[in-house]
Amino acid sequence: MKRIPKYSLHKATGQALVRINGKAIYLGEHGSEDSKAKYDRLIAKWLTGEKRSAPSGLTIARLCLKYVDEHVKSYYVKNGRQTSEVSSIQAALRPLVKKFGRTQVTDFGPMKLKQVRQVMMDRGIVRTSINRNIGRIRRMFK
Repeated sequence: MKRIPKYSLHKATGQALVRINGKAIYLGEHGSEDSKAKYDRLIAKWLTGEKRSAPSGLTIARLCLKYVDEHVKSYYVKNGRQTSEVSSIQAALRPLVKKFGRTQVTDFGPMKLKQVRQVMMDRGIVRTSINRNIGRIRRMFK
């Protein structure tokens, strides 16, 4: 049987906190009715195994396009100009789209990510660059 995560106090901020699957989730002021209600909803979702799911029909190619257009191009900006990270992310996503562009997001998992990594290795990309690119791909899925 799973142990139910505890409603606890984050002393530094005075906020209520619960750790689910190793991730800290802040709930608001410790002891407030609102924080307790949020805790109850999170625990109910956790107990039923409910997860966030990707919209059905979303392909890897569309996810990459949306990620770059809606997040990357606006987030990676310094002094009003896009940083070099934008082109780095686009380059990291190319092998993913080329190999699995038509695959549904819900069908993509760790084994397919390993195949993308192998494509990068076959192209002669050095290990440090491959590791950075895999990190960029993983951040997109988060």
